[in-house]
Amino acid sequence: DLPLLNPGPALASNNVQYAVLAVFNSTLTQLVWGSYFGGSNHETGYSVKTDGTDLFLCGATQSSDLPTSTHSFAPSFSGDIDGYIAKFNGANGQLLGSTYIGTPAYDQAFFIEVDKFGSVLVVGHSKGNISVTSGKYSNPGSQQFLQKYSSNLSSMVWSTVIGSGQSKIDIVPSAFMVDACLNIYISGWGGGSNTNDPNHNGGSTTGLPVTNDAIKSSTDGSDFYFMVLDRDATGLLFGSFYGGTAEEHVDGGTSRFSPDGTIYQAVCAACGSLKTFPTTPGVYGPTKPTNTNCNMGSIKISLEQTVKALPAIDITLDVDTVCDKLFVKFTNNSKHANNYYWDFGNGLTSSQFEPSTVYNGLGVYTI
Repeated sequence: DLPLLNPGPALASNNVQYAVLAVFNSTLTQLVWGSYFGGSNHETGYSVKTDGTDLFLCGATQSSDLPTSTHSFAPSFSGDIDGYIAKFNGANGQLLGSTYIGTPAYDQAFFIEVDKFGSVLVVGHSKGNISVTSGKYSNPGSQQFLQKYSSNLSSMVWSTVIGSGQSKIDIVPSAFMVDACLNIYISGWGGGSNTNDPNHNGGSTTGLPVTNDAIKSSTDGSDFYFMVLDRDATGLLFGSFYGGTAEEHVDGGTSRFSPDGTIYQAVCAACGSLKTFPTTPGVYGPTKPTNTNCNMGSIKISLEQTVKALPAIDITLDVDTVCDKLFVKFTNNSKHANNYYWDFGNGLTSSQFEPSTVYNGLGVYTI
């Protein structure tokens, strides 16, 4: 009985759970539109992203009759639980297309991202046989999948699996991002509470890949895990554990990656009287309060050094038509860079952030 403007497709009266998508104005004083999404069985809605015009929703379904279209990459239900992606018109909520994701086994799509070219990426779990595209980084035998789809959901661009390779669900994803250079960021947690979940096969963080620059290269099996993959998942840039002597976990929705490659993560930490969580000097709460309960631990990690610089400049021109001189002022919109070197093509150079230069004669100059 939610007051949604677009009720979506006809929904079965005996369905217990639907996905719900709602758009509000910027002051949260008006519902612009809202819609249910689902079929004749249960659905979840986990993550939503926009490409600036349309909205993409992902989740999991037990319905064999989701409203898909003939151009969907996978218009038919595979079995058990499938993941899904659905695309909506951002202005009015019209369903533009959807596709199933999965195998005849258990599958779920947890997080969705839209890259700068409009392609759709999704990360999730699968106990089935997920395909691995040639040339992509993968950990064969793993039960976390990462896939990229075209904007209209008609084709899969590539697919891979990541994890320990031990045929177990290692982590519950807690954040996902694709940056301007198409590097891919994933965080999640494993162990502890996961061990008793039958869908996770006793999953833990043991065996996950780490890199030489890992903040923590070993794990007790119940830690957070952070991974960065190179452009379009062609290689592993960074892998690290983080945690103390207790189970670190989160109930979802408390992890973010900023576009510059910084992780912000809040975790449930130091559960138990003698348990610890690693902190750094000068922070607000360097030691655990005297209690036997769980506490909130906050993590901020900069991964700028793992991403590639992306040059981007604008120019402002002032022409001296009498002396045939061109005065040029540069605006620096570059990403992931700390040092700058300019060669203006006129014999002059600069290391300033936003320099200017003069061209004294007619010609073609390479900056």
